[in-house]
Formats: sequence, structure tokens, C-alpha cells
Amino acid sequence: MLQKRWALVEESPEDGWLRSANTKPALAQVLHNRGFADPQAAQQFLHSRDLHEAPLAMKDMPKAVERINRALLCGELIAIYGDYDADGVCATALLLTTLQKLGGNAIAHIPHRDAGYGLSKGALNRLAEAGARLVVTVDCGIRSVAEVAAGNALGLDFIISDHHSIGAVLPPALAVVNPRQKECPGEARLSGSGVAFMLALALLKDRWANDRANYPPGLRISDLLDLVALGTVADVMPLNVSLNRRLVAHGLAAINEGRRAGIAALAAVARLRLGTIQASDLAFRLGPRINAAGRLGSAEAALELLLAESPQAARTAAQRLQQLNQRRQMLTSAAQAAVDSQLEQAARETSAACQSAAAIIQGADRRMAGFLRPTRRNPTRQLARLRQVALQAEREITRIAGAESQWPLRQASTRWSSAICAIAKRAQRDYSRLSDCRARAKLLCKLEAERKKISALARAEIRRIQADAAEPMLIFAAGDEEAIPAGIAGLVAGRLTEAHYRPTVIVSLGDGESRASCRSISEFNITRALDACAHLLVRHGGHAEAAGFTVRNENLPALRQLLEKLVDAQLRGKALAPALSIDAPLQACDWNEKFLQELKALEPTGQAFPPAAFMTDNLRVLAYRTVGQEGKHLKLRVEKDGARIDAIGFGLGAWAANMPSHIDAAYHFESNEFNGRRSLQLHLLDIRPARQSHQNENPRY
Repeated sequence: MLQKRWALVEESPEDGWLRSANTKPALAQVLHNRGFADPQAAQQFLHSRDLHEAPLAMKDMPKAVERINRALLCGELIAIYGDYDADGVCATALLLTTLQKLGGNAIAHIPHRDAGYGLSKGALNRLAEAGARLVVTVDCGIRSVAEVAAGNALGLDFIISDHHSIGAVLPPALAVVNPRQKECPGEARLSGSGVAFMLALALLKDRWANDRANYPPGLRISDLLDLVALGTVADVMPLNVSLNRRLVAHGLAAINEGRRAGIAALAAVARLRLGTIQASDLAFRLGPRINAAGRLGSAEAALELLLAESPQAARTAAQRLQQLNQRRQMLTSAAQAAVDSQLEQAARETSAACQSAAAIIQGADRRMAGFLRPTRRNPTRQLARLRQVALQAEREITRIAGAESQWPLRQASTRWSSAICAIAKRAQRDYSRLSDCRARAKLLCKLEAERKKISALARAEIRRIQADAAEPMLIFAAGDEEAIPAGIAGLVAGRLTEAHYRPTVIVSLGDGESRASCRSISEFNITRALDACAHLLVRHGGHAEAAGFTVRNENLPALRQLLEKLVDAQLRGKALAPALSIDAPLQACDWNEKFLQELKALEPTGQAFPPAAFMTDNLRVLAYRTVGQEGKHLKLRVEKDGARIDAIGFGLGAWAANMPSHIDAAYHFESNEFNGRRSLQLHLLDIRPARQSHQNENPRY
């Protein structure tokens, strides 16, 4: 189980902050930790719900609006080109709905996952043949330079609406609406559905200015924000951004009112009750079900759900997504097991190869020991044998370290033998220049010491390689489509990154080309690393901690080596462990409904604006048991200062094997509903033995 670094924020807000905030010190500390300089700033952020945005001020937005309006006026076929993830599907549904309700002739195209991420020339050909004249991308296209150029040659106009990181060259589109552009005012950290909403809002404002009462039925702002909220949270966009927070808050209100038949039906199959849905439910209950369709091939089922107008059609689509999600879960577990097995086998093989390599170098060392001894004869023959022994050892190591992942061992042996041969060459050259026996002896002794040092360094490097095999700096695994479906690769990568806190690349091998998903940690920007590998890739894109790429199979070995070198250069020597940021200590007397209601002011919480994390030390464990599949989770009953409460720790089941009698706990304070009963509980983030703890003094239950 990965150890976390508990980081309790020690800095406390000033007394004036606490007095004017008129709230508990723990909650004041939480707000202070979220970056608010004073209570007024906190209250403004927490309670602001106004949406007075100026989308027409975004770079290229007026061009985009003008071209879309022309297409609407002339009855041109407009193709909405989306992405197959939840954000892309939500953005597609949003813009398609907008254009159709404005009277437009619009169709949607979401590529099958087998076609890969981004625009494809084949799909653009088919859209042109179908009569499309304008292509509006959502959540994709910012790096599709060649594809847009090819589409232009077919007579297609392009509006790129995207939020992903921008490459060195922009696609040759009529308009590029991406808030990440330097010249674009306003908030840069929007989701793809957030950018699509800004485009829809710009179209509405261009026609009706700020007269929202005249917006067509179904196109009032509240009619679209449920899609924005779902896409924003599912795409893990930062909720410390005021605009994202406001969009999600309004969207959650619409979702809880059940305005969209498809989302209401999906909530029902996810066993969520309307009126209680929070941002975390979008992230962990609804988002994965929307994503399931695209992960397993076609996102059409998800799009049908979001566009469903009747409750019956919505229920049918929701059941379909539920089935796909269950299949996705099974495939993910199978792929996870396959990757774990592959990594364990690779570690064993590399460890064995390292042991053999160390033995080979040690044996070569013994044979070379006398070759640089002072001698009355010219040592030419001995030096030739020295080179032969080194090169023979290198060949043996290369033979036993033939696996692709064992390239560091092969390189280490090559460096070692090259250094030994260089010593032999220096001895050959310098020995003949010296006539004095003492000088010759001194030279050979010096070179012998260097040889020993080189061999010692080589053995040390091999030991490091062996240690890295058990816990590599970069986790890299590949399997065919049956073992690792491309749509599942990102989930497996995410699990491995979470379990090991290392950058992870999972490759789904194809015929000729392969696709991969990457997940990373805060210390390593994976998209920047892929930019450095662009010459080896067909295409790539993403964010700092999540990305994907397509690669020709013949380039995979070189790509792996380059990525491992980049990771090693940046992360070697760093103490890598996930930090568990704890806002404040919490007393047991604060485990009450009143304080829980105060905490709800923080909602919506999520990426970059997490729920409050508290710590309480020296909790007495009254009872405990494992729950869930294979006992992965931990259920406890704990007590402090006479207050008793239940606690649940997901992924903490291993503690049950040796449970301390007293623990320190880091947790979210929340409510739990089960079988119609509501209770308060601690959602454990991590536990550790309390200082005076004794094992096995508490009962299971």
C-alpha cells in the first residue's frame, strides 16, 4: 500500500479573519487554505452565481459567429465534430441542440475510438461527400493541422472549438476558439463543453444581446448548463476557477431538477436521487457511464441519451449505458490483471538479468585482474586479451538482456566494455612512449585502479537498474487490443499512477500503429514530454497529467527509451510520494449536523478545490471489518472523547490484517445514506497508528 505524506497546513488565518468570518476555526482554516485572503473574498467566491460572461470577446469568436450565422441563413449542412469522451459528447449534444433549435441543418459526428483521437481525413471525406460545408469541432481539433488542411482542399470551412494545449502551429481554420490562446481574454481553464457553451452563448447574444427572455425554448442558459457541468467535472477541470464553479453550480441545479430526461434516467440507473446529486456524483457515477460508450467503441449511445426527448427513450439509452459500464468494469479488471502480470514478469526477468550481468562482470574482473600488472615485456598481448574479455562479457550481457525493457542494462554493459577498451587503448599508447620501468609500472597501476573503479561503478549501476525494475520511474506496458482495449488503457494507466505515484504509459497494440493513454503526477508534465517525442509519433495531445498518442509500431522501442530518459532526468533523486494535504485538526465535538451544513457551502468541490480534509488523532478503534470485493475496503467504528462515529476507508482493507487499537485518521466529514437511513460518517483518506497504539486490542464486527 502506497505511503502518503501527511501535510497538515500549519499557517492559520489571523484572528480578525476568524472574527469577521463568524464561523468555526476549522472551516475558517479551510477557506484560508483555499487561497482566500479575507472572508469577503471567500464569500464572494462561494456564493457568486452570476453568469454575465462576454463570449464575443474571446479570440476569433466574432469570426466563428459570423460564419455559423451565414451557414444558418443559407441552409448549409453544418457538421459538429466531437470527441468520444464525456466532455466531448456533452459538448457535441450542446452545440447540436443549439444549432438545430436556431433552425440550422446540423449533424453530429463523433469518431469511433478505433479511428483515434482528433480529426481524421477519412471522416472529413465522408462529411464532404454528405454535403457538409462547415465543420465545427468541439473538444478536439487544435492539433489537427494536416487534417484541417486536407479538409480545406475538399471545400470544407473549419471552426476549431477546443480547450486542449496548443501546438507550435495552429490548424488553418477560419476561426480557432480556444481560451488557451495567449491573445484570448478571460478564463483559459474551461472544459471542451465549457468552450462549446461559450460559442452557443455568443450565437444567442449576437441575436438577442442580453435579452435572455427571448432566447428560444430549450436554449435558455439553464437548459444547457447541465451538459456543461457534467462535461466539466468528468474532464477533471479545476473548480477553483470561479467561472467553472458557477457553471457547475448552475448545472447541478438543473440536473437535480431533472430537466434533461437522459441525465435523469442515468441518475436512476446509478441509484442517485434527484435533489441530492453533487459534483462528486458527476465524477464517479454519471461521468463513467457516459464515458463507457466511447471507451468501448462508439459514443453514439451516450449522445442518444443526452438528446433523448421522451422518458422511455431516455430509460432505454440509460440501460444501454449501464450495460456498457458493467462490461467496461469487467474489461478494466481483466486488463489491469494482465498489465500487473506483465509488469511483475518484466521485473522478475530484469532482476534475474541484472544478477547474471553482475556475475558476468565479476567473472570478467577476475580474468582481467592480471592484465595490467607491471611486466618486463610489452603488454600488447595482455591488452588485447583485456579487450577481448570485456567485449565477450558485453556480448553475453546483451544476449541475456534481450527484452525491450532491458535496454538500460544493455547500455550499461556497453558503457562498461567501452571504458575498459579505452583503458587498454591508453595503456597501449602510453606504455610505448615511456622508457623508464618505474614510469611504466606506475602507469599500469594507475590504469588498473581505474579499471577496478569502472567495474565497481558498472556493478553499482546494475544494482540501481535492478532496484528500478521493482519500482520503475516510468511504468510502461503494452498489450494487444484483446488484452488491453484502447478504450480501457486510460483507466488502467490511472489506476497504476494512483497505486505507484509514477508516470504511466499503457499501449494498446494495433496492426502497424498503436494507441496509448498516459497518466502522470504533478512533478512530470506528460504532454510536454510527448512534445519532445513528437518526431516519433503520428499524433498526440492532452494535458499536464493526462494525454494520449498514436505511434507507428516500429517507433515504440525508441519512444519508450526516450520517455524513460526524460522521466529519469526529471525525477531521479526526488522523494516521490503523493502528498495528503490536510486542512485542519478537527475535534470530535464537531462531528455534528450543524458543522456538516457549514461545510456544504464549499460545494461544488472537485479538482483543485477539494472537499475539506481533516485530521483527528488518537481515535480508539471500537470495531472493524473489511467490505467490498476481495475485502479491499475498511469499515470501522471509532471513538474519541465520548463521541462515536462510523468510518469507511476505500482501498484501506489491508489494515485489517494488523489493526492498531488507536489510530490517527485523515478524512472527509460527510453524511451517508443507506436503505433510506442517513447518518454521519468519516470518509477515510488514510490512517496511521497512533503513538500509544497497541495491536489486536479491538474486536472485528
